[in-house]
Amino acid sequence: MVFQIMRIAIDARAIFGQRAGKGEYVYQIIKHLAKIDQKNQYFLYTRGNLSENFGANFSARQLKLPSFFWHFFVWLDLKFRLKPDIYFAPTSYIISSLGVKNSVIMVPDLVAFLFPKEHLPAAVFLEKIFLKKALRKSRCVITISRSTRDDLIRLFSILPDKIQVIYLAADQGSKKKASPVFLKKTREKYNLPSRFILSVGTLEPRKNLIRLLRAYRGLNMKECVLVLVGKKGWHYQEIFRQVRDLNLERCVRFLGYVPREDLFALYHLAQIFVYPSLYEGFGLPPLEAMNCGTAVITSKTSSLPEVAGCASILVNPRNTEELTRAMRLLLTNDILRAKLVRLGKIQAKKFSWEKTAREIYLCFKNLLK
Repeated sequence: MVFQIMRIAIDARAIFGQRAGKGEYVYQIIKHLAKIDQKNQYFLYTRGNLSENFGANFSARQLKLPSFFWHFFVWLDLKFRLKPDIYFAPTSYIISSLGVKNSVIMVPDLVAFLFPKEHLPAAVFLEKIFLKKALRKSRCVITISRSTRDDLIRLFSILPDKIQVIYLAADQGSKKKASPVFLKKTREKYNLPSRFILSVGTLEPRKNLIRLLRAYRGLNMKECVLVLVGKKGWHYQEIFRQVRDLNLERCVRFLGYVPREDLFALYHLAQIFVYPSLYEGFGLPPLEAMNCGTAVITSKTSSLPEVAGCASILVNPRNTEELTRAMRLLLTNDILRAKLVRLGKIQAKKFSWEKTAREIYLCFKNLLK
């Protein structure tokens, strides 16, 4: 039997710069595709220099252009010059909406349609223009949770057979036990106390940080500070204003974006991890926290119950008192906290980037049968 070499083009812009959220999962998908597939050819469309060598069968096609022109010229290149067997769009719908042979799009979430007031207006505008066309013109649609799949079917009447649910995973680096020396250096680097509550995510309305701040105020445990990790996002100013209004300046620490190795150390050091997001297409931080052996409180909405399973305390993210009670319970009940740490490690093992990459690879392969 003759092996047919596939030529696969990927929109890889998200892997450049400070990777978080989409950037992290796109990087992990490409990294693990490179690990499992050394035969097919991959063409990574970027806007910057590709600093990492993924393998001899991976090459970069760099176009340093503003976003609008970048999409248009990549579409022309795909359509008339490269002519790949598969085009994979893990973060954007624009090129797929214009029509590309064997397009596979990944729909990470539908926040632009479900929570438009809590999302960037420009992103809402673009997704409402291009997603519906991209769904119609693509050969396969990948969602990263059953929750998003169900929302797609409900909002766009897509045939279920066209959608494939492929879960993400936690970075394997988070599973490695950090050395006591590195943990000590990390604690000193960020001037952290012996006990703290950790939350990770972009500072934006959808992450529900204002309710988290109010719930923390109700906790009235100032010896256990609240540490927020994540870069400033849309409407972040209100979060800082709330800290001042609640007189929490001495109890809340904003660390901004932190390197991955520091982030894993922070997970290990934290007493508990709290993630009260209003909506997530998947929700990597709770999974990373569980992988590091940290007890988790998260929301019982959207995809988060799929990720957390029975290994966390699930709360109504709009109920501040319920969130306060959950934090107090987990901070004061050592037996429960230890139980959730054990269950969390078991839950995290259900997800792996190699499995994610293999399922995406099979999706590509099946389209050419």
